[in-house]
Parts: sequence; C-alpha cells; structure tokens
Amino acid sequence: MGSSQSFSGNTSKDRDLVILVGDRADRGRRADDSSKCMLLIDDDLGCLEGIHSLLSLRLPDAHVYSAATVGAALALIRAQDFDVVLSDVQMLDMDGGSLIADIKRTSPHTAVVLMTGNVNLLPNVLESGALSFMRKPVDQEYCVAALRHGVVYHSLSKAIHAHLPPEDRGPARAGLLRLAKAELAESRRRWISG
Repeated sequence: MGSSQSFSGNTSKDRDLVILVGDRADRGRRADDSSKCMLLIDDDLGCLEGIHSLLSLRLPDAHVYSAATVGAALALIRAQDFDVVLSDVQMLDMDGGSLIADIKRTSPHTAVVLMTGNVNLLPNVLESGALSFMRKPVDQEYCVAALRHGVVYHSLSKAIHAHLPPEDRGPARAGLLRLAKAELAESRRRWISG
C-alpha cells in the first residue's frame, strides 16, 4: 500500500526524508479533489514516524507526506497542493510561525495545525495564524479530528475563492472565520485540560 521515497530540500540529505503513504502513492499529484493530502513536519523523527503511522491507519485514503526539515517541507508545498499541514513549532531551521507565513504565501488555502511540547510557546502559537494547535505528545483522537477539520477548511476556502464573485465572499468568509475560531477554541480547551 505505502511506499517510501527520498526527497532533498535545502539541508543535509540525511535529515530530509519524506515518506508518502496512500493507496495512490505512485502518483505525484492528487487524481481528484476527493482525496486528502496532508504534510507532517517535525525534526523529531520518532514523533514524525509515530504520527505518520497513526494517519496511515486512521486515514488510509489520504496521501500523507512527512518532512524532517522545513526546507524539504517548503519544496513539497511548492510542488503539491496540501489540504492541511501539521507542524512542530520549534525546529532547527525555522519556527512554526514563520513557516505559516511561508505556507500562506505559497498556498493560501492550506490549513496549518501546530504542535509543541513547550507550554511556554502557547502565546506564539495563538498569534501564529494556525487553524488549530495541540500539545505533544499528541492526543491521537484530537490529532485525527483536527486534520479532518483542516481538510474541510481547505475545501471551503478554495470553494469560496473559486465559485463566488468577490462581492459575495464576505458572508462565506465569515462562516469560514467562525469555523476557524471554533477550532481554536477547542484547541485552547484541550490545551488547558491536557
């Protein structure tokens, strides 16, 4: 079912491993809009592999890419339309907030979910523009739910932009903003209780 491939970004080849899992792993791009496409970014290879395994089990129809460096991730984002990105906040080559800015410049409809094990970074995460956030180690149920919500956000954002004239986008964008605020509120609730 899954396959592996090596991908070289801007840093050392040993750390730029990218893994692709999905029933159509041999295709570089999605065949249709119904398949989910996700990118995981973390320089902690154990965490990266664990979440990748979780998603391959819980979301078997999704195309799930994993990148161990921001350089590799940004190269993938330039080449592929991702519905959602799940990224660590603290990485060697860039922080999560700066990464979101780069992602939004390249792919404005892509939802970004951040994760961190550092509780002191919560203020940075809240100001980052992420759709959602979670504490590491991640809660498996919430991780899958947040990524599914990211897929919905991506679809709605693209549909609003593609199908509505600019003068009619206001109410639709307000609905999208309500979805994002609800997701952030759930993230905060889980952060405080977790």
